[in-house]
Amino acid sequence: MPPRLVSFAIGLYLCACSPAVRADGDAGRLVFHSDMDGNDEIYAIQSDGSGLARLTQHPASDVLPNWSPDGGRVVFDSDRDGNYEVYVMSAGGLDIQRLTEEPGEDGFCSWSPEGTQIAFYSTRDGDAEIFLMDPDGANPVQLTHNSAPDYDPAWAPDGDSLVFMTRRHGLGEIYVISVDGTGERRLTYRPADDCHPDWSPDSTEIVFASGPGATNYKIWIMNADGSNQRQLTTAAGDHYFPAWSPNGARIAFVSNRTGNFEIYTMNRDGTGQERAFESAGNEWRLDWCATPSGAVNPLPRRGPERLELEIASPRLAGLPGRLRLRLPEGGPATLRIYDIAGRCVWALAAGPLDAGVHDVAWSGTDDTGRGLSSGLYLCRLTAHGLAASRRVLLLAR
Repeated sequence: MPPRLVSFAIGLYLCACSPAVRADGDAGRLVFHSDMDGNDEIYAIQSDGSGLARLTQHPASDVLPNWSPDGGRVVFDSDRDGNYEVYVMSAGGLDIQRLTEEPGEDGFCSWSPEGTQIAFYSTRDGDAEIFLMDPDGANPVQLTHNSAPDYDPAWAPDGDSLVFMTRRHGLGEIYVISVDGTGERRLTYRPADDCHPDWSPDSTEIVFASGPGATNYKIWIMNADGSNQRQLTTAAGDHYFPAWSPNGARIAFVSNRTGNFEIYTMNRDGTGQERAFESAGNEWRLDWCATPSGAVNPLPRRGPERLELEIASPRLAGLPGRLRLRLPEGGPATLRIYDIAGRCVWALAAGPLDAGVHDVAWSGTDDTGRGLSSGLYLCRLTAHGLAASRRVLLLAR
């Protein structure tokens, strides 16, 4: 199983993405995390490749999203408050709330089919175990109890059991357990690392990723009882995080067969593999839901292809420093500066601005005019649903 992607790259971050998906697959919406903008954030996109929307915007890493059954909310992991904890937000990226607050790490969430519980793993007892909690974070209950890590829970469609991966035997294996903690049963006995299981909507099959333990992971499928295991993908590179379409006709997954990790879809028998989304970054952990019929926060429209933020010098010793914005089209823009702890210390909401270049002076102060201490800061420009960021080292006078 690959480690979390926790990136905070130095330099100019551009969001330049292009859909490339056929329109005759399963309808609905995909949610995933990506570093296409230079930092791990949560994104959503329609299953036909249109309507890309960035749902989170934070200097920390927001990863591993999962839809609520009605598509109205997204649960995800974030280290914005230090260690990784579980958060929830609306489908449009609003009303972000923290659900867990433990000294260990919480994450890899999966929402129950009825929407009444969230399964997740937690290291709060010293090693990774599977837990359940209410959608508001109340009433956590531990399901697994052993000294080896248990990860990746996914609900059965009937809501009575969970499939998950464990390292009790060295490499990862797939297990199933009832929601009352009984009936634990091993499904895979392969000399490989099996991970990222997901139950088909019709309850008959489980798709998962499998590899020798370091690289060359592929997508596999088996019957729900563990029988008839067969490989679905054979292309070069690694393939992870399979996710069923709402009607079970297609499977989405990520693959780096062409370089960076991108989203692909295929029929449930492995045929018809096509790249579903192409970006300049890496896409990870997918979930696919039907387009909700109820009212949810609308996803922002996709913006222009390029947004730029320049800094006269990465070391601001002579103040005020000059921040240069380049907008591909007119409209409002917001420039924020964050300290190393992720706190916004200075913000400028400008607009509407004309397309082109705009210079902004920053005197090394916070919003109250108080001088900031020397250190590393992150400057982030947002406009048209896109973002560009640069790091800057402030040398206070």
